Amino acid sequence: MTSTSLTEPAIATLVLTNAVEKTGEQMQGQLLEQRHQLWHLLQDRFPTTATEIELTEQQPLNGNQAARIAKHLEEVAKTDSEVAKSVQAIADTVQSQPNSLDKFTQIAQEIKMEVQGAIAN
Repeated sequence: MTSTSLTEPAIATLVLTNAVEKTGEQMQGQLLEQRHQLWHLLQDRFPTTATEIELTEQQPLNGNQAARIAKHLEEVAKTDSEVAKSVQAIADTVQSQPNSLDKFTQIAQEIKMEVQGAIAN
C-alpha cells in the first residue's frame, strides 16, 4: 500500500480512531482541532457512525473496522458537505506533512497485515 492509496476517508478514520496516538505519535494543533470538528459533526448528524468510532476506543482497531468506518465516512461525506469539507481538511493536513503521511501509511499497512493474517487463519 503506497501513501497515495490512502483515501481521504481512510486518513480521517485513522485520525478519528486515535490510531496514530496508539503508536506513540501525538496529534497536535490544527489536526487535533480538525479531528474535534469532524467528531462533533458526526455526533450531531450521524450518531451511528460516531458510535462505531467510539467502540474502537474499547478494543483494538482492526482492518475490517477501519475499512467499514472509512466506507461510512465516505458515504456520509457524499451526503453532507460540511462533513466532506472536514474529512478533506484532515486529509490535506496529513498529506502536507510527509512524516505524518508516512506514519499513516505504516499504520494502514499494519492493519492490512492483521486482516490478511486473520483471513489466513
